[in-house]
Amino acid sequence: MLTQELRNPRAGTYTVSLHVCGGGSAADYRTFLSHFTCRLVLFGYRDLGKDVRMGMREFASVALRPAFAERPSGYENATLSCKLRSQDGGAAEIEMGVGVAVVVEKTAPGDLVVPAGARAFLRIDDVAVGFVPRPRKDDVTV
Repeated sequence: MLTQELRNPRAGTYTVSLHVCGGGSAADYRTFLSHFTCRLVLFGYRDLGKDVRMGMREFASVALRPAFAERPSGYENATLSCKLRSQDGGAAEIEMGVGVAVVVEKTAPGDLVVPAGARAFLRIDDVAVGFVPRPRKDDVTV
């Protein structure tokens, strides 16, 4: 798992995008995809220490199954978008912090036997987070 905290999150719509492709050897990468599921995830931390080992609240995810590329020029774009609330309706989605992760999980049954010298990986580049704040209500007074 590769994670990154989004500093000072606010309520609104987050759009996360990245460029990704498979790397290593083509045969090993096919084996990798047959055993593992990869996802791009927007999540909320469960503790103020920002430790994902304590769990995460998943807000949105998109499957990553990029094609193998001999060179980084073969990147594909992956994007996800999610609207996060602050205290709207008691949501409290951003109070512990928000993060972005690329998660690789073994989902195929059975043991994975990796031959010596096998190489398969995800190559990730150009991660970007866009943000559109929630609309402001000018008629609200304190």
